[in-house]
Amino acid sequence: MPTYSEMRHTSSVWLTGVPPGPEASAARGRDKYLTARVRIDYTARSTNNQATPMSSKTADLSPVPDTSVMQAEHDVQIKLLSAFGDAVRRQRSTEQREEIFKQLMDYTSVHFLSEQLLMRMYAYPDYEQHEQRHTQLMERIGTLQESLADGDREQTLTTVQHLRDAILGHIEQDDAALAHYLQGGRATHR
Repeated sequence: MPTYSEMRHTSSVWLTGVPPGPEASAARGRDKYLTARVRIDYTARSTNNQATPMSSKTADLSPVPDTSVMQAEHDVQIKLLSAFGDAVRRQRSTEQREEIFKQLMDYTSVHFLSEQLLMRMYAYPDYEQHEQRHTQLMERIGTLQESLADGDREQTLTTVQHLRDAILGHIEQDDAALAHYLQGGRATHR
């Protein structure tokens, strides 16, 4: 069995609704920014430098996952929330605000699923509590959508700030605890 020296995870969001693959090249080429964010790719590089797509069968080859990927996803999540707040502040078109909101919702949903997969793979003892916090944050993002639909700019900006504080608190507390668990050598794959 080969040993793996590197595990890489990248994220990208497919807003065109076109699934990744060679047949989608033309669609992706039309709008590179919008199609560059929600797809999750896991690859591993073996010691003989061959890239291998990860699957549930090979995912257990990394005893300690690279949590820098999780932090990179957090950065994108906060940037999307900031971009949405900026679009509201600058009174961008409804279509632009809704598109950024959709990106935020899609990206956050995929990010949370990615974290939940890690927690299950590594038997994280606080999985249920962490998953519940994800549910609560998704509900709060829903209130952002309601405030956007109401057209109350000031309320939307206040909601953006409260959501930002909640997400940063989640990252600093819950996700930091998860990263500590995963990096602390206590992670045992199920």
